[in-house]
Amino acid sequence: MSDVKYDMAGRPLPDRTYPAETGSEGYQLYERTLGQWLEYWAEKTPDKEYIVYSDRDLRFTWSKFNERVDNLAKGLIAIGVEKGSNVGIWATNVPDWH
Repeated sequence: MSDVKYDMAGRPLPDRTYPAETGSEGYQLYERTLGQWLEYWAEKTPDKEYIVYSDRDLRFTWSKFNERVDNLAKGLIAIGVEKGSNVGIWATNVPDWH
């Protein structure tokens, strides 16, 4: 049996193992979803800056960004968005869409 993993389009994923922060263990990027990675870094480095908008003097730490993502998700659920719903955003590149 093959240990090859596939992406959502059925293409084989590369066998890339990245070093962990400490120790000799490694992790593979595709073992977690984007949301799981956000939760992971928000827990691991809550006060570390995630993104900086210098033109707006706006900074988000991992924990603050995670909180904003959770609030957006709760808002979408509150208006009836569920798995399988189509949602589109047509806007300029501003912090509210990150």
